[in-house]
Order: sequence, then structure tokens, then C-alpha cells
Amino acid sequence: MARALLIADDLTGAMDGGVQFAQAGIPARIWTDVEAMTPPEGDGVYAVNTETRHLPPEQAAEAVADVCRRAASWGFAYYIKKTDSALRGRIGAELAAMCRTLGREQTVFVPAWPENGRTTRDGVQYLRGVPLHESSVGRDAFDPVLQTNIADILTKDVSLPVCLRRPGQAPAPSGVTVYDGETRRELHQTAQTVLPLAEQAVCAGCAGFCEELTALPGLPVCRSGGNAPPLGRVLLVSGSLHPTSAAQTRSAQVLGYPALPLPATLYAADFTGEQAAALTAQGASLLDREGRLLLAARSRGPADAETAAYTAGHLGALAASLLARADTLVVFGGDTAMGILRALGPCRLDPVCQITPGVVYARLRACGRQINFVSKAGSLGPQDVVARVEAFLKTSV
Repeated sequence: MARALLIADDLTGAMDGGVQFAQAGIPARIWTDVEAMTPPEGDGVYAVNTETRHLPPEQAAEAVADVCRRAASWGFAYYIKKTDSALRGRIGAELAAMCRTLGREQTVFVPAWPENGRTTRDGVQYLRGVPLHESSVGRDAFDPVLQTNIADILTKDVSLPVCLRRPGQAPAPSGVTVYDGETRRELHQTAQTVLPLAEQAVCAGCAGFCEELTALPGLPVCRSGGNAPPLGRVLLVSGSLHPTSAAQTRSAQVLGYPALPLPATLYAADFTGEQAAALTAQGASLLDREGRLLLAARSRGPADAETAAYTAGHLGALAASLLARADTLVVFGGDTAMGILRALGPCRLDPVCQITPGVVYARLRACGRQINFVSKAGSLGPQDVVARVEAFLKTSV
């Protein structure tokens, strides 16, 4: 038997990477942050959220190197760098740090996820047929992707040798090998070539490649039964300003989710305890009466790191204060999900399956109870994702 360490730069990344293994029957555990890491209890996949997406490259690299050093004596055969499907974050700096710390010279990078419209052709990343920098992620209010050539993205923060390969070709013996991929068949073809090398290399990619990595030799398969708890009262929280999440929250309101009006101070330092208490009381009343509640952040002008941090922290604390009244928590955006978990305190998160590609169902154990936890990155999922979540949970009990 063997175990693998998956390193993601935000919580939704750890979730949508880890769940690929869980739904293949491989034991998967989420470490919600680096401090939650403890010696593994058994074989399988352990996914850790480093919270490095928005850090300067030097700090992100050191955080990832620290994770690798912590894990060095824990018997991991495989090391996986889970990357954002839109190539945000400090990917090059973190890959270089992993290789340097682990003493591995070879990195295999497969950034495609065809089922979610992420494809790679001639070393260029596309989002539903549009080059990244011309797509919605190129206009992201907080973290725009301004390049579309993957080699340029990888080397913007660090010097790295990068080469390109077609599906199934042998990787370069050192540096980062970027593989094209436009179909699931091509990703599978590449996986068949690189899996035998995985114990000597760093494997990197988004959830699309993680699905192929479920075939890594030696990972245990031990399917666990058990149905989801009832849907019950649903708390929907969106901290993402991405147009996809905005459309999804509008659809949720059409479905009958009442939105709790959020004050402008929620996005800044002057959000007071009195305001939080008043919002909690209003939200509790709506959730008790309607059985559903929407908390959705709105754009307040140009985004910056400080505003994003206040939004995640204040919105997370507000959601956590309402969670005792909810049976199901649905979260759009990794920063928001992490804000909620921080406010809840010690908890356990076990991924179960995908409801749709990139929309992850997990069981959250916190405050002495278990609830349904559904998360997704802000840019992922169909417009009717909330209706699909409800249908899934209604038919899974």
C-alpha cells in the first residue's frame, strides 16, 4: 500500500483534488491548513491547503517547502501539486520549491480539465475555447491572469526550464514538462506514460489530472458506505465576485433563497460586533422561517487583498454563527470556505464525491455534529448548481 500528499493553494483546490480519489474508493483526508497536519493514520491521499494563492512568490514557495519538510518522514510515495484550473497563484515558485525540497528533478504538469472547459493546445491554456487572458479570469477583479502561454505563467516568478509535450510522449528528464490535453482520452494517454515515473517526479495539474492519478500504483481502495444526511435547512454563502458565481446566486434567489442584505462595512475593518449580532438575528429568523438563506458578497469597487481578507473573515464568521440552524452548507469560493472553517474552530472535512465537475460534496464534522458541506471555486459549476445540489441531497438519503 502507499500514500500520496496533495498540496493545494486554497481550500476548494484541496477539495476538488481530494474528491477525485475519494469517489474512486481511495481513502482521502483534507487538512484544512498546514497547522492541521498530523502524522497519517493510514495509507491513502492526504490533501493540504497551504493558503498560498495570494501570497508573494517567495512566501508561497517557503510555505510549500515547509509542508514538504514536515511530510518527509511520513512515508509519502507520491507528491502532487494541485493547481488552479485557471492557472492563478504562484505555480512556478511552488513547483520549484517542491522539487528543491524533495530532491526531485522532474515535474509533469497536466493543466487540462476538459469536463470543465479547461484545455491545453500547443502550450496555451484555453477556457471554453478562449485563451485565458481573454476570458473571464483575465478580467478577474482581484487576481487576473494576464498571460495565456503556460511557460510564461510558470516562469513569471522563478527561473524554470519548461518543455512542451503532446499526449503520451515521454517527459523531459528534468525541469517542467507541460502536456497538451483537449479530451479525457488524451489525459488518460498521458497518465499511462507518466504514472510509472510518479515516485521519482512531482505530478502537477488541476482536478482533471487528479482523476487520472487515482491509478497511482499501491493506493488502497476501500469503499465506505453511508448516505448523506437530509438536505434540511440550507445556508448558501458566496464570497466570490466571479460572474459564474453571481449568475448562480441569482438563480438561487429565483429558486426561493432569500438574500440577507449585507452592509458595506462587512468588507472593511469597521464591521462591528453589534452589526454582526444584528445580522445573525435577522439571518436566523429568515433561515428558521424559509428553510433557506443566501449570504452573498457584492462588488464594492476595485478589489484588493485587504478587502478580500475582510470579506472572507467577516462573511465566514457570520456564516459560522448561523450554522447551528442549518443542515447543509453550500459555499462558493475557497477564501470564503476557509473563513467559515476558521470561525468554526477544530473540524474534520471528508470529501465524498462530485455533484457536478468541480462541485464537491463532503461531510463536515464541527461543533459536535455532522452536516452536509458543498464547495466549489467561484468560476466553476453550472448556473443551476444550487438546484442540482438540492436534487442530489434529496435523492441520496
